[in-house]
Order: sequence, then C-alpha cells, then structure tokens
Amino acid sequence: MRLALHVMALVFLFACGGAGGNGPTPVPAQGPALSIDGASNLGSIPATLFGVNTPWEDLGQGITAGGELVQDRSFRTFGTASSPWSGLPGQGALAAQASGGDPSPQGGIAYGSCLHLSGGPSASDLTGAAQVLLGPLRAGTTYTLCCSTFTEGSQAPGLSVALGQVSPYASVASAADTTTLGAWKHHRLNLTPSQDVANALLSLAIQGPGGVRLDAVRLSAATDGMATVDPAVQARLGVLGVHVLRWPGGVLVDTFDWKASVGTTLSRGETAASGARLQTPALGLDEFLQLCQATGAEPLVQVNILAPVSDAADLVQYCNGATNTPMGAKRAANGHSLPYAVRHFELGNEPSASYGGGAHGGSAYAVLAGAVADAMTSVDATIQLSGAVEASFQLADWLATQPMLANWNPDALALASRLQRLHGHFYSYYDTDSDPALRFHRLMSAATVLRRTRDGLTSASPLPLWITEYHVDLQQSGVIQTGYLVDAASGLTVGAELLEMLQGGFDGACAWNLAEPSGFGLLVHPGAWDLRPAGLAHQLLAPFAGETRLASSLSGVDILSLGTGKGNIPTNASYALLGVLASRQSNGHLRIALLNRSYDQSLSLTVPFSGPALLTWLNPSDLSATNEGAVQVQLTTENRPFTSGGQLVLPPHAMVRIDF
Repeated sequence: MRLALHVMALVFLFACGGAGGNGPTPVPAQGPALSIDGASNLGSIPATLFGVNTPWEDLGQGITAGGELVQDRSFRTFGTASSPWSGLPGQGALAAQASGGDPSPQGGIAYGSCLHLSGGPSASDLTGAAQVLLGPLRAGTTYTLCCSTFTEGSQAPGLSVALGQVSPYASVASAADTTTLGAWKHHRLNLTPSQDVANALLSLAIQGPGGVRLDAVRLSAATDGMATVDPAVQARLGVLGVHVLRWPGGVLVDTFDWKASVGTTLSRGETAASGARLQTPALGLDEFLQLCQATGAEPLVQVNILAPVSDAADLVQYCNGATNTPMGAKRAANGHSLPYAVRHFELGNEPSASYGGGAHGGSAYAVLAGAVADAMTSVDATIQLSGAVEASFQLADWLATQPMLANWNPDALALASRLQRLHGHFYSYYDTDSDPALRFHRLMSAATVLRRTRDGLTSASPLPLWITEYHVDLQQSGVIQTGYLVDAASGLTVGAELLEMLQGGFDGACAWNLAEPSGFGLLVHPGAWDLRPAGLAHQLLAPFAGETRLASSLSGVDILSLGTGKGNIPTNASYALLGVLASRQSNGHLRIALLNRSYDQSLSLTVPFSGPALLTWLNPSDLSATNEGAVQVQLTTENRPFTSGGQLVLPPHAMVRIDF
C-alpha cells in the first residue's frame, strides 16, 4: 500500500561515485545520506513557479492561426538590410517613398509610406516585390489579400498576386485585379493554396508600363476577425502543467505597442519586432488573455515603460475596466464585455541601457517605472506590480567592470515602495566549453548560482522574487550556440533551475519560452507540438505545484568544485552532485524528485521503506540528443515495488520523479 507521510519520517542512505570528466574534481565525502521529515510542513509549493513565456512575436512557428502573415506592410524598411521585401527580377524599377501612401487604408491605420512601381516598357513585363511569409500556408484554407494601389499617368496596369513555395519556386495560388487611374483602390482578393507550404512566398506585381503606388499589404486567414491559438498548443500547456503565462515577452516589450495588438487582424497596427522588423501581432492581448482563461493560467502582462504613461493606464483599463470606461468599451467592442481582471503586471523587462542613466541605469529605470506605476494604480489600485532586478550576473567575477549591472539593484530598489514583488532573469551560463563533461558540470552550477543570487536579493529587499525568464544561454565569442539550447543537457539544466526554485525562496517563474524555432522553447514541430527536453523537465516537475514541501537534508554527498569562474559562474563555485525535492501530495502520500548532476557516474541509493511507486524518468543516454529532427528524448515510466533496504540506481545525468 502507498505510504502516508504523516506516520513516519523517511531516511535514504546511498553511495555515490566521482564526477569524472576534465577540469573540476569531486571532493570525497563521508557516508552520503538524505533525510526527509515526513511530518514537516514548509508551506505550499507555489503553482506560479510553473510558468512560461508566450511572446507576441510568433516567429513563424505557427502557434496562432489567422494572424497577419506580412511584415512591413507599408514598405518603411524597403531597401534596408532589415527589410523582408525584395524586388522581383524584371525591366521595371522599384523605389520606397516616405510619403504618398494611402491615407485611408482598409485597416484604418496609415503609415504614410508606400512602394512606387515603374513598369517595364513591354506589356508582358512584370514589376513587383515579394517576401517570405511569417507562417506556413495550409491547403484548402482561404487567405485574404488586402492592399491599396494608386495608378499615376495615363496607363493602368493590372495587379497580379501569387502565393508560392520559395525553393524550388512553385505557385500554389494566384489572383488578379485592375487598378484605377488617379485614385486609390482597395483590393481584396481571396487565395486558396492547393498544397501545404512551410516556407511560403507572397509576390505582388504590375504587368506592363505605368506607375503605381502600392501600400497597406495584408494577408490573413482571419482578415475580419481575431487570430486563434492552435488547440494542440492549448493541450500541450496542460501537459506541461503551466499555471502562469507571460506576455508580450522579453526585451521586445521596450518597443511594443499593445494597442497595435487588439481588434481584428486587419485593423491592427505594426510594432517593432526582433531584427528591426515591423510586424503585426498575431498573439494579441485579447488572444493571450483568452488563452489564459481557456487554460486556467494566471496572466502576467509586461508593460512598456518607454511608451507614454497614458498607454500603461489605458492597458489596465482595457484589461480591468468596466464597459462604461473608454478602454472597457473598446474591449467590449472587440468581443469581450467582461473585464479580464488581470492582477500581475511587470514594469519593463530587465536591466537595459535603453532606459538611460548610463552607469546608474537602475535609477533611470526607477524614475520611468515609478511614473508608470502611479498611472496604472490610479486606474486600479488592486493590481500587483513587479520591478526589474539584475539576477543573472551578480556573482560573476567581472561584475565590477560593468557599472550599470553592478549598480542596478541598489539603484532600482528606490522603486520598492511602489511594488509588490521583484522580477529577474537567469540563464546558465553565458559561455561554453568544448569538453562536454566540463560544459555539463558548468551548466549544473545553475542551482547554486541561482540560490546565492536569490540570497543576495533577499538581503537587499523583503519583496517576493519571481524569475520571469530562465533557460540556458551558451555563447561563443558572444554568439549564442543554438544547438546547445535544445539538447538533453539544456533540458536537464532547465529542470535543475526549476528544482532549485521549488525548494523555496522564489514565488514565481516563467521558462523562456513556449515555442521558438531558433532554439529556446519548450515545444517544437508545429502541428504535432512535441516537447523539447526542457519541456519534458517542466512536465516531470509540474505535479509538485501546490503540494506541501517537506524538510529534507543531505549529508555526506560528494561536492563538485568548478575552480576558475566563467560566464556568470564565480570562481570556486561548488555544488552537491545530487539534488532532491520532497513533498506531501494532497492524499498524504510522498512525492520525491531526484537529480543526478554527474556527467558519467551513477548514484546508488538504499531505500529504507516498502511499497509500490510510479517512477517517471528523464534519462537521456546522450546529452547531445535533441527532438528537433525526430523525437530522441522522452519521459519513461515504470512501476516499481520498493522493499526496505532495496537499491535505486540513478544513472548519470538523469532526473526521476517518484510518486508513492
């Protein structure tokens, strides 16, 4: 029968081997042992520790359906390195214009600029532009192409649009329309692809001589509605055990215009995306908050503190105001009459030179965020605000050489009286090593570096701490090594970071992020939405949410010393080769998580209790294995009857959850 923890305290005895690998060496210990006090109560494990970022920038991953697929719709970046547009080969000419665009486009937002097309001399000449779309095309789905044209001179060439596969090029849908001399014409063309296209191209062209201004190019499967989140993604959020969703996500909040993310997809504006691109949000504010409602997740909304303070006040009113308020009425007009009742707002993102202040950027941040905080609480005094602290580099040997980072926390904490909590970000370990054993052992330092960073922040402020971004960041000469973001080693590191936060002293956490093709992300393979190793680690630990944490202690465990510091790891950092978490389930039974941080040595545990248990393993045989091309890393389960004095062997670099 299953064990009820209130009847006994458990003691595990086990022996562990050396760490192996080059560089760091284990310090021998005497008689390793772990004790768990089954009668203890260290409080509930916050469910808010099981969060994930859901950035507005879909990056072509396809989380949403029906979102805007075109970037830079008014050609404001045409001719620059960041432009998604390129000219089609032909006899005509193209030139971006900073003015002369459609003053009343179909979406209602005019940016002033446009693209001028000068057709070739022959009636068969095609002159136009093309771009690779943000997301895939689905066979049988009807996409609506909206744009504006103004024909100059005496000839009105026709407009041709096409959707196709990039390489080798093959058209999958096309349509045509006439243009109008001396006036703006609004085009609305339907295109239904004949096949699925993962890497799709949109082209627009005029045929024959003539001058045409082209503006306000839009393409969506939901032109007159909102985008929808893939139901399979919603299901995966349940599998991951997510309790918090953070939006709009990361550093892009500093340029984000939330008002460009509401309303129909056609009526939305463009906002700055990564790489200086201009993009219309598909996962807008309403889609995000309705996703939270559908999944039961708590929304955490970031606020752009570089925008006018009125924008932040309007954001609170849009989320929480009654329908007789201006923004509440706008929300109702967009299809949601009831307030969303958002509680958690995050002021800005992380330490950044964009807030000004030079070496005392934290002080400049506090001034900006303070004004925004006052505006927001004047609308709704019940909201909870979070201020940014530096939580990645506080222990780094080189911190003193970066005054802004070194000064940030004492400077930014001038804002503390207006806050209900602090938020910081943590990644392991901002450098890399060619030796896989050394690299893994440095990655596994994440728990001790994170814990010591938390202790420093706790001594500076009593406010609760959330880690609203965490993952792995391995770099070489300042370039992120994306292959190391998705392998089994990165997944175990994410698990180690989360395991540490579950031990206490952290009130919330959000992994970075839900899905991202370049490497970060818990999900991969749009459509199937398989879990990456980081997602598997999150899934393995998710059942601990809300359970009672039990007192546990380790003695005699081998300690690994890392020697010289590197990245955000300080010199002489060390940690135990075994990590453990114990909880009491709602039915009174024991739940345990164990993490073997050794690269190549098994740990053998003697268990002094009897009873059946379910074991869930994240036990990759190859730390370089990924789920990118095909699923190589999975959780495995086994039912095991334990007998007192029996052995449990933890393989190298493995995590297990034991449910009694």
